[in-house]
Amino acid sequence: MTELIETIKKTFKMNKKNLGYKRTKYFVNKQFQGTFIGFNLILTTALIILLFLENKLLINRIFHTVNMDGGLDPHSVSKYITVLFLGTTITFFCLMWAGGLILSNRVAGPLFRLKKHMRDTIDGAESRPVKFREGDYFQDIAETYNELLEKLKK
Repeated sequence: MTELIETIKKTFKMNKKNLGYKRTKYFVNKQFQGTFIGFNLILTTALIILLFLENKLLINRIFHTVNMDGGLDPHSVSKYITVLFLGTTITFFCLMWAGGLILSNRVAGPLFRLKKHMRDTIDGAESRPVKFREGDYFQDIAETYNELLEKLKK
């Protein structure tokens, strides 16, 4: 009876693994992904601040060199530009964070999967080809690793 239960468990595990691999955990290597995303966010924020200051100086220079007879109030225009840039900065910051998370996952995910597969093989699990998700980087490493497994089986 115990053997039957073990056989069923092994069969279920194998079938579950053969169905493909879809990850729902996006932070698989927090150190790498955090550094990657942080670097992108710092760079993006620095560029946005630089653009903001540059435009603020440009608008101030325009208002001081052009005679504004009954035109716009320089302070209200400056306030409008500040609000516009803050909104743009927050939106862009969120988009860069999400994009960095997705991109870093496409890099760290395959490495995480390969490491897990190698650990399973070391622990005695049946060696089977490793599969990465469509769109992941390092597909060639998976192919090379699978070739190695085939060669070792012979």
